[in-house]
Amino acid sequence: MNTDILHPAKKHDQWNESFYFNWYDQKQQICSFTRIGLTPNTNQKNMFLFFMFPQRKKLGMRKNESLGELPLEENLQLSVDELSFTRKESEKEWHLSYDGTLVNPYQEHNASVPVQFDLDFVGLHPIFNYRDCPLSKVQEKLSQNVASEHLEQYGKVTGTLTVADEHYEINALGERDHSWGVRNWTDPKRWVWLTCQFNKDFAFNITKLTVAEGDIDAGFIHVNKRTLPIKKVSIDTAYSKHNEPILFTLSMTTTTNEIFDVQASVKDKIHVPFQNGKNKSMMYENLAKYTYKNSVGYGIAEYLIKQ
Repeated sequence: MNTDILHPAKKHDQWNESFYFNWYDQKQQICSFTRIGLTPNTNQKNMFLFFMFPQRKKLGMRKNESLGELPLEENLQLSVDELSFTRKESEKEWHLSYDGTLVNPYQEHNASVPVQFDLDFVGLHPIFNYRDCPLSKVQEKLSQNVASEHLEQYGKVTGTLTVADEHYEINALGERDHSWGVRNWTDPKRWVWLTCQFNKDFAFNITKLTVAEGDIDAGFIHVNKRTLPIKKVSIDTAYSKHNEPILFTLSMTTTTNEIFDVQASVKDKIHVPFQNGKNKSMMYENLAKYTYKNSVGYGIAEYLIKQ
């Protein structure tokens, strides 16, 4: 089945289809995450694009545009402003490109920095559907306001990046996420979405959604050439005095009853606020370092916390 398509929108203003990518070049210590979202019932599309560099240097932007015509299925390309995602091979390869300017999101009235990249994401395992996790009907219903359909895949990211006069050859690992359904960023009490790549053959992705009625766990771990669904995740997080995650441990139980205990620390972060009427949430997009036994990996630890 080809899942790298645009899906028919259901009748809800916040129905959304989202394409997201992140990556971390360990040698050069450069991390990026980016997303294009379509909300056809409001005739809008939006994007964000952020970078974290050494010495806590950051660049990024967010933008909304009117939707215009939907892209053609046979040659799927999503674009907002100067950012484009192009499907090269269904469920396997995407091309990411940008040629514009970014700013430091934490400084007002700062100078724009020219940024250009051409990157290829190539999946390293079969795409994973959260519906392969053992969710009950009640849990499925509880998750309906946070993009109920979710696909995940980790992979390698290679290509070129130019920031002002600095040129980089990128060789990274990362994750892509394709989701669709109603997306209300301020609905859950807490949303934790973790990605980690230890190497090309060992990676995981988990999500833990907390709503008033309880928790919903999902995700996978890819190890020893197997992609194992997750049935339960326990996360213990230490927060700063500003309620920002700084350390966490997690215990993942697979459907084969294998248990993986991982420790993690936050190395850097970017704040991405969301508001829906009077409701507000803050998304902490953290670059995290993970340790499992003798293996060390990196990835994004996303904490969406209702304010």
